[in-house]
Amino acid sequence: MMIQFEFLTKLPYLIIIILCYAGASFFCACVQDECIGLEVFSVYAVVETGGKQYRVEVGQTIDVEKLPAAEGQTVHLDRVLLVSDGEKVQVGQPTVKGASVSATVLAHGLRRKAIIFRFRPKQRYRVKKGHRQPYTRLRIDAINV
Repeated sequence: MMIQFEFLTKLPYLIIIILCYAGASFFCACVQDECIGLEVFSVYAVVETGGKQYRVEVGQTIDVEKLPAAEGQTVHLDRVLLVSDGEKVQVGQPTVKGASVSATVLAHGLRRKAIIFRFRPKQRYRVKKGHRQPYTRLRIDAINV
């Protein structure tokens, strides 16, 4: 995929810009106000865990609903709904056969407290409760197709 950025030609002394963001590789070479272009290569997958869907890339850190795994252990997420290798996209019906995502458990924790306050006017009814949802922090190691 080749994308042209006109605003880069307005920067007078720009020689070379190399950007890296979330596992995608970006490269733009500009010599004497002449932009060659920007190439984007991105390998990603959409996985489902805990009733939610996450778009993941290798090296990314995500927080998911709590998983029964110890810290430092490797988990395999088998419900892969979509896989893209930068050129072609495989969409599962409902999952991609043979695809999995390997991740390492970094930590377990509790999210910020959610306050539940019930109030009925003119009846002196007030109930205040709090809830902290447990989560597991994962680092994506590999996307296997």
